[in-house]
Amino acid sequence: MTKQAQIIREIEQMIATGRIRPGQMLPTQKELMDQYGVAMGTIQQALGRLQSRGVLASTRGKGTVVRDSSALATAGILRPRIEMLLTLGRDTTDSVVSETILVLQQSLNNAGFDLVVRKTLPESAAELNRWAENTLAVVVTGELPPRVYQALMSRRKPIVIAGELYTEVRPAGVSQVTVAPDNIMQLGLVYLNCLGHRRITLCHGPDSIYYRSLINAFRRNAQGLGFEDQVDTLELPPQTDGVEVVDFWRSLPKKNRPTAIIVDGGHRACRVIFALQRHKIQVPEDVSVLAINAYEPHLLSLPALSRVESLTSLLGAKLAEVLLEVIQMPIAVREVITPALIRGETCLFGPYQG
Repeated sequence: MTKQAQIIREIEQMIATGRIRPGQMLPTQKELMDQYGVAMGTIQQALGRLQSRGVLASTRGKGTVVRDSSALATAGILRPRIEMLLTLGRDTTDSVVSETILVLQQSLNNAGFDLVVRKTLPESAAELNRWAENTLAVVVTGELPPRVYQALMSRRKPIVIAGELYTEVRPAGVSQVTVAPDNIMQLGLVYLNCLGHRRITLCHGPDSIYYRSLINAFRRNAQGLGFEDQVDTLELPPQTDGVEVVDFWRSLPKKNRPTAIIVDGGHRACRVIFALQRHKIQVPEDVSVLAINAYEPHLLSLPALSRVESLTSLLGAKLAEVLLEVIQMPIAVREVITPALIRGETCLFGPYQG
């Protein structure tokens, strides 16, 4: 291998392994000459070949800089990178997120792309702009921070919001893969209505866009079924043990007590059931429990939980499909995933009337 070929190979390896990042300056030609022990002409020829391939760019008066990620991908140095930004407090310990990431990574990897998952972004505008320049597309789980939107859209980078219950107005040019809250609530409330339930309470987590969307869908669908005056909502703390539901249920006159409780999340629903049973309130004889967005049935306790859920494998696959579509064509796409009803023993048929 000639000295020139060796220099080219080592610079490419340093870029591919991240030791020299996109946008970063190379050492000066004099420093490279001393490092490799070669003549200036050899260095200039090596850098010239890398520039002609689109790996490097020469800036007058400053030196040689590594091109952005898209140029490096075209040159075969890096694979195109798609970023997944976790917002709304979601992280990889969340089963919905972890399973979605796994399917998404596999799908993108098969298509020749890398997926990078992160919870935070650079604080400074310059670093954020550099990050936006060096990514091919971005998936956001929930709220889209305005500064991220501005940085990406100014560079015409595709954005896909992946939110199970994200119903805020999408910014212009942003795609979305979602499980619409109205679909979830309609499925759950129609099921409970068919079982004879008319007095229903929705138990949810602390105030957020996620839960406000859920509550609004709950009330809209109850109104559509004609019993909106017999529904209520109860906010639970993040780490509830379910006792708040017990206190709420017991505080009401017997004729006003809910006959069914909808709980967001499988783990939270289990804690509610345990609390009810500890206080001699039987499920489903005294009150039925229906979980929504319950993704871990193998962790749920007996009796088997009735639930409405969407398949995380479907969410990940649909995200990959939409990403590949919007990367190739600059359009905004919205895909709605249909949830499924899984009947269990925590909802009892027939005894509830009125």
